[in-house]
Amino acid sequence: MEAISKTKVSSKYQTVIPAWVRKSLNIDANTEIVWMSFKPGEITVQPAPNKEDKESFADSIAGILKDDSWDSLEELKKYKMEDKELEKRGLLDD
Repeated sequence: MEAISKTKVSSKYQTVIPAWVRKSLNIDANTEIVWMSFKPGEITVQPAPNKEDKESFADSIAGILKDDSWDSLEELKKYKMEDKELEKRGLLDD
């Protein structure tokens, strides 16, 4: 079953995580989450691992990584560097 929700991003770039997503990922208040992109235009969100879960976290994303993922990672690094340059020049608000 697919679920779709629509949320709004505030002026501080904050948004509400829909209840069904929080329940599905066991996200509570103050839970750290990890945002990952392995392909352009696709974002994966999951709770950050605690100390005991770090190995299982690595295992869980290992299957997602494919040979073409390295190109996406390099592209993300490029965007990050461009953002830092724009921020340094005062052209990017955080």
